[in-house]
Amino acid sequence: MARPSHPLFLNFPAAPLLVVVLAVGIPVPAAYGDPIARSVGVIDTVGGAGIARGPGAVCARSEVAGNADPSAANPAAKGCNDTTLIGPVGGLEPIVGNQSTGINGNREQFVFRTRAGGVAGGRALLYNETDVADKVASAAAAPDSTLVLMRTAAAVSLPRAGFANATQTVVANPFVARGNKVSSSAAAQVAGGAGFSIAIVNDPVDIDLFDPAIPGSASVRIGDGASLLSLGVDGPGEFALALFEFGRGIPGSSTAITVVSFEVDSAAQSLADVITVLQFDVSSGFASAAALEAYLESPLNDFFSFDPIAHRLTQNREAPLMQIDLAAGSSPVHVVFDTEAIAGTVPVSSTLALVLIGLSALPWVRRRG
Repeated sequence: MARPSHPLFLNFPAAPLLVVVLAVGIPVPAAYGDPIARSVGVIDTVGGAGIARGPGAVCARSEVAGNADPSAANPAAKGCNDTTLIGPVGGLEPIVGNQSTGINGNREQFVFRTRAGGVAGGRALLYNETDVADKVASAAAAPDSTLVLMRTAAAVSLPRAGFANATQTVVANPFVARGNKVSSSAAAQVAGGAGFSIAIVNDPVDIDLFDPAIPGSASVRIGDGASLLSLGVDGPGEFALALFEFGRGIPGSSTAITVVSFEVDSAAQSLADVITVLQFDVSSGFASAAALEAYLESPLNDFFSFDPIAHRLTQNREAPLMQIDLAAGSSPVHVVFDTEAIAGTVPVSSTLALVLIGLSALPWVRRRG
């Protein structure tokens, strides 16, 4: 069978070119892509249920080789990790849990190799940050009963650029002093070279009945209507990641939560490669980590589609994670639902880039043989 045409090879025989690539490492410019991550979540209520209270925080950071926002010298920069506590006295919450803090540090180290990495590295990261002790009370006091928390970060050192945005929108019903809906959106992007961008939205809430005699329910979902999760990369050395922490948490603790990761890189070949439960707790409502992964990956549910050629994950429709049903007279339920978006690019050396190109020719070599 004739070897398919490929513009990178200009129709030269694949095997000789592979030998040249592996042996010589022809100098070419390093290849950079444009990784993009967008993570979306929502909590809303129906019937007699409402969001009684809960702190909120949004954090954004972007760094490329040569520039960072915020800079280390920025006196307003803050940490957003498992030791950063927000909320009213007696009800403090970590912005993210220990597992996510470690992932954030490791992802930064993947791009900037001299950094600490792990939990220590995640705790050292500084962000543009805004928080409130009670987002529901703040929304109810606003003229339109809506609170929007938003922080952005932009780092530019041409040709490199990075951007991150974290937004939380709270819609309240002032007549019952409860929140109806909290939407979270985190987005991160890097272009032009080595860089790391991260956005975090923190959303713990207490859900109760505003009238003990009226039952109600709350729903926790990935995606919010037409606003849906998406991840994409263009080649080796790039990653796009979305994290979700959720569960019936213990106030002031990050232990009783489940952490699920969606990650796209050039090595991912299937939806099963993309979705991983990193930490599991039965408060999620699922029987096991495997059951949660199977639920999210199910073709019958059709929540997500993954294209291994384009390196793109798209969300097809909202994915319910938790359903909290409160019968009349029920006690309040504390729910944790935090999300992150991370994008990064690592420069790929010219030799490695050509090795990867050469390896892609191996199927053609086999077919010719």
